[in-house]
Amino acid sequence: MQREKLIEEVRKYPYLYDLSDAKYSNSIKKDEAWKQISITLKQSGKYLLLFNFLSNVFRVCRYVWEIKQL
Repeated sequence: MQREKLIEEVRKYPYLYDLSDAKYSNSIKKDEAWKQISITLKQSGKYLLLFNFLSNVFRVCRYVWEIKQL
């Protein structure tokens, strides 16, 4: 399934999701990784948009959860 392939590809680039990775703030490396993922999966940049959206949703949910824990 395409979803599993996407997950496998993203796991190859931990700096796309791991805040502790030294390359996490390197937008050039991240863009290169997304281009490679798109080429590998034969898709346009739609995965970058989807991943960014989901990442933002996760951050908001985590923030709200942390506030409720106070």
